[in-house]
Amino acid sequence: MAKAIHRCLVFLKSELEYEWVGSGLTEGLVPRILELLDGHRREINRSGDQSIWPFYRKEDYKRAWKQHN
Repeated sequence: MAKAIHRCLVFLKSELEYEWVGSGLTEGLVPRILELLDGHRREINRSGDQSIWPFYRKEDYKRAWKQHN
């Protein structure tokens, strides 16, 4: 949890645009059903790296982390 909070703070300082489509951290049945119904959103989110959310690309996270730490 601490890592996720740290990533969020770094993201907010980075001034990068939020690229995830949908609700981001929300998990459960409803978002999964919506993804099945919304192929475009699913394709966009599939391209992102969920392990570094809210960043979309690992390179963006690494660059922002270096600038703010």
